[in-house]
Amino acid sequence: MKWISIKDKPQDDKNYLVSWLQADGTYSTPHRAYYLIDEDKFFSLENNNSHPLVVDIYWEIPELPKL
Repeated sequence: MKWISIKDKPQDDKNYLVSWLQADGTYSTPHRAYYLIDEDKFFSLENNNSHPLVVDIYWEIPELPKL
């Protein structure tokens, strides 16, 4: 697993683990989110709000194989 800088744009409508740089210089605990290209923003999958997340790094959550 390798984190990707937000400078490299993610793919539309996919699920990601995201993290942001905190004031103390460490990264936040990973947070599940999805990315919408039309908005150019990540949105949380862990709660029911529609507020965008300010993200610094991300990692695509792999899709599980179909049974």
